[in-house]
Amino acid sequence: MSNNAFALTRRTALLGLGGGLLLPLIPRPLAAAAPHYGVLVYGGTPSGVMAAYAAAREGQRVALVLGPNSLGGMCANGLGWSDAPNQKWIGGLAMEFFRRVGKLYGMASRETLFEPSVALRAFKSFISEAGIEMYTNALAVSVGKEGVQLKSMTLTTGATLTASAFVDASYEGDLMALAGVTYIYGREPQTAFNEDAAGYNQYPLVRSYKTRDSAGRLLLGINPYRNQAVGSSDKGVQAYTFRLCLSDDPKNKALWKAPAGYNPDRYLFDLQRIGNDSEFIAGPLNHNRKFDRNGNQPGASWGYPNGTRAARDAIWKDHYNYQAGLMYFYATDKRVPANYREQVNAYGLALDEFTATGNWPRQLYIRSGRRLRGRYIFRQKDTQTEVTKADSIGVGSYSLDCHTAQYQETAAGKMMFEGTIPSPHSKTTPYQIPFASLYPHEREATNLLVSVCVSATHVGIASLRMEPQYMMMGEAAGVAAAMLVKGNTPVQKVSVADLQKTLRAHGAVLSTSESSLSASASSRQTGPAPMAAPDDL
Repeated sequence: MSNNAFALTRRTALLGLGGGLLLPLIPRPLAAAAPHYGVLVYGGTPSGVMAAYAAAREGQRVALVLGPNSLGGMCANGLGWSDAPNQKWIGGLAMEFFRRVGKLYGMASRETLFEPSVALRAFKSFISEAGIEMYTNALAVSVGKEGVQLKSMTLTTGATLTASAFVDASYEGDLMALAGVTYIYGREPQTAFNEDAAGYNQYPLVRSYKTRDSAGRLLLGINPYRNQAVGSSDKGVQAYTFRLCLSDDPKNKALWKAPAGYNPDRYLFDLQRIGNDSEFIAGPLNHNRKFDRNGNQPGASWGYPNGTRAARDAIWKDHYNYQAGLMYFYATDKRVPANYREQVNAYGLALDEFTATGNWPRQLYIRSGRRLRGRYIFRQKDTQTEVTKADSIGVGSYSLDCHTAQYQETAAGKMMFEGTIPSPHSKTTPYQIPFASLYPHEREATNLLVSVCVSATHVGIASLRMEPQYMMMGEAAGVAAAMLVKGNTPVQKVSVADLQKTLRAHGAVLSTSESSLSASASSRQTGPAPMAAPDDL
């Protein structure tokens, strides 16, 4: 399939067919009568895999419905630089994933830098080992409830699956939305939770780039000035992107190609950010000459979190067209400095990755979407000053990593990167992740857990959203789901002490005084992946 054909068809396949058409694992035909499951997990993310595995480990019959996420989520779709700088606090199944990746590379210990195809193999090993029944090619369209208990999920195929407990591990939070529990998206005002970093434009970053062309028109991708109050709420979300897996091996790199409808004028703002001495940046994965290319398209994702399937399809396609077109622009447009063009052309999409989709990742990087409004709302103070939690199910330590929400012209006609949380405001203290952020109020649902779109503010999720922490929360959700089934009890009444005992028995790290590593262990990954440009925030 050509890249152009892929751009026109892939998102429809991903949303309409659940992202499973690339997988050889289809353990049961959907036309057959579906059994009753102890635990049903929705979302093929790393969090979903760990939730399913943990529930199966506790003796439950488990279904994993991939839904809108391809198996392995971002880790198997280009995020090879795994956002794991403080590995001593990564334990349980998250650390087991890194160990399995290391084993696939013939290493004696864990590996946190990896190729997408290797991550996918590791995730598949969890599925097959635990006997998880995986449903591909299907999305949830409705949820059956009796009072506050979820009973069933009906899929786009027409199949209806029943279960005693449900886990929403999708990046989109579609299961919790269908279940009718309270959620939010966008940015809370600064006053809602007394968060310094909340709301609109708390930390304006202004640059002297041109915002208009010679005819006085705003450059494509830049929003006009609005007299919005600092700290006010809106539906803004941080930028989405694709994490590209590149190769500099001449035998394993594709030539850059223009997407359908390519318009070089779309990149006039990007052109200003490249000088004669600019460096094309991609994070080395240290295996087989592969690299992780980060990037952003600020302002293009605001309609995604609560969007219809058609709206999400359009946003996915727009992100593909923008990013594929940008790489082609960098590689071919004569206005780009020759030195930079030469650097870009030293790379290409890795030919041995994503072979069924034109070497392009299947998963859009949904950095922030819906957020549950649950028993406890995780917020800025929980990452900086009030970091201990009696119901801890893991330890987080990543910074408040919030990328630009939009490029916006200021009243003075300058260019503003709006929505970032810069240092030192983004600094966190290692913190405990509360179990109470993983479930709704008892009045709304008693057998539902959420392990990705957890109960947090826009600021709080900026740290929680890293894949290792999603895996920690997924494992906790899977164990808790099994516990509520065994005990026939609401999730809100699950014994936290028993949950923590089980998690620790399987190597989870629940406090900063614990560590998953020996004193002599070290990490090859020392920080976040290099961005595509110095101020690609």
